[in-house]
Amino acid sequence: MSLMQVPYLEHLKQGNNSFHGEIPRSLFRLKNLEILSVSFNFFEGRLALDMFLKLKMLNFLDLSFNKLSLFSQNRDVNVTNLPPIQWLGLSLCNLNGEILTWIMNLTALSHLDLSQNDLQGEIPYFLFKLENLTGLKLHGNMLEGQIELHMLSKLQKLTFLGLGGGNKLSFLEGKNTSNVTFPSQIQTLTLSSCNLVHFPNFIQHLQQLTDLYLSNNSIKTIPSWLWNKTTLQTLFISNNLLIGEISPSICNLQSLVVLALSSNNLVGMIPSCLGTFSRSLQVLDLAGNKLTGNIPQTYVKGNALQFIDFSSNKLYGQLPRALVNCRMLEFLDVNHNHFNDSFPFWLGSLPKLKVVSLRDNEFHGAIMCPLKYTFPQL
Repeated sequence: MSLMQVPYLEHLKQGNNSFHGEIPRSLFRLKNLEILSVSFNFFEGRLALDMFLKLKMLNFLDLSFNKLSLFSQNRDVNVTNLPPIQWLGLSLCNLNGEILTWIMNLTALSHLDLSQNDLQGEIPYFLFKLENLTGLKLHGNMLEGQIELHMLSKLQKLTFLGLGGGNKLSFLEGKNTSNVTFPSQIQTLTLSSCNLVHFPNFIQHLQQLTDLYLSNNSIKTIPSWLWNKTTLQTLFISNNLLIGEISPSICNLQSLVVLALSSNNLVGMIPSCLGTFSRSLQVLDLAGNKLTGNIPQTYVKGNALQFIDFSSNKLYGQLPRALVNCRMLEFLDVNHNHFNDSFPFWLGSLPKLKVVSLRDNEFHGAIMCPLKYTFPQL
């Protein structure tokens, strides 16, 4: 059936298929179209900005994850006549050069995803004037320049801010933030690879924060107020310069699903509460530190752990038999430590275990397992 046989079509969602070739030009004559989603396909070809001018009702446009060459702009195009798009997804769309200037005319825009492209230059100030934005995703590009905290003050509806991952940005708080109005309802904050040398102080004002990504910076210490962020579900501070011991207060974060503190300079023992504090914790990554002592014997029945990485530390002793309580565990890495134990054949009782790395330790004895320990997924 031709698209022109349904001229009053309002919603067209064809994502996650295997469509190839160019997007049919007849699609751009569907004047009643409000939602257009063709993400996660193999469309290619060039789309010019003027092709969208007839879609006067369009408020949702998602072209992400295709092989398109997007939005060459004819000088005669009046960008003030663009449709009232509220949701714009252009992730992984081969965008390059500077951020598209016509976006400033989308004053109703609430969600903008330009992530995972090859965008360069500084982030234009007009993005910080789009007061209806709830999601701003710029991570995974080659943007540069400085982001000052006051620039976010107009984005009071913002719940997702992604600036890291490949960009060369510097995030500046300034000395006086008392007069800055924070977008305090931010739930997801991505500041990985943002040249941070201090833990951003403004984060303590984000009362609804659930996901925090600060990897690949130069942060040395974690402020004590972070342990009061009981809404946190994801905490990534890997590949920084963290020093000192892991505070037992980290176990106040009982909603954590992912805890990643790998590739730092943390010392001391693993807090015993990490085996009991959260029934929701799935990922525990403390690899690449200088942690010492035994792994705590505190892993309780009913925990949700799927991934444990304690590799490249200075841990010793025996593997805790309490790990058999981790019935959801799929990945266990304790390589490059100082464990002295017999081969842990008892791990074979874990029904979902797929990866076990024990190398560069002092495990000894036979590796033949009793029949009841079968390692069913290995």
